[in-house]
Amino acid sequence: MVMAEAKQLNLPHVFDRPNCGQAFENAASSSSSLFAMSTSKQRIISPHVAEYPPGYWSNCIRAGNTLWLSGFTARADDRTTILGVGDAYEQSRVIFEKVRNCVEAAGAGMADVVNMTIYVTDMADNKQVWKARQEFFEGDFPASTLVQVVALGTPEILVEIACQAIAPPQAD
Repeated sequence: MVMAEAKQLNLPHVFDRPNCGQAFENAASSSSSLFAMSTSKQRIISPHVAEYPPGYWSNCIRAGNTLWLSGFTARADDRTTILGVGDAYEQSRVIFEKVRNCVEAAGAGMADVVNMTIYVTDMADNKQVWKARQEFFEGDFPASTLVQVVALGTPEILVEIACQAIAPPQAD
C-alpha cells in the first residue's frame, strides 16, 4: 500500500534499485506502527496556569513525548487582566513562568523546550524579550522565530509566545 502511495506521489525512482521498494515499504510500515503507538494525546494541566473552559483551547498537549504549548500571553488567572501593561520584559517573564509551569506539569523542564515562536507588536521590544528569556534558559537555547504582528488579543498585550518541548518518556 505504501509503495502504491509513493508511486501516486510520482516517486518511481524509489523503486528503481533492487530491494529499494521493499525496504521503503518495511520502513514505512514500522514507522506507521511506531507513530500510532506514540501519538496518544493527553491534555496537560498545571495548577499554576489558568486553563480556558472546554471548547476553546488547551494550554499544553502531550502527543508521545512532544509537548505542544499554546501561544501564551501575560493574561492573569482571571483571563481578563493583562499583567505588565506597557512592559514587554514583564510580560515575557509572566509568559516564561507559564511555560515553565506547563512543561514541569508534564514532567519536563525548560531545558526540554526545543522551539519557540515569539510574536511582538513592536520589534524594538525584542531586547526586553531576550532579557527575560535569559532568566529562564541556559546552555543551548531553543530554536526561535521572532515575528512582528500588527496586534495581539488586546492592545495591552505586547508579546505572545508558543513553544514545543520534548518530554522524557512517561512511565508505564
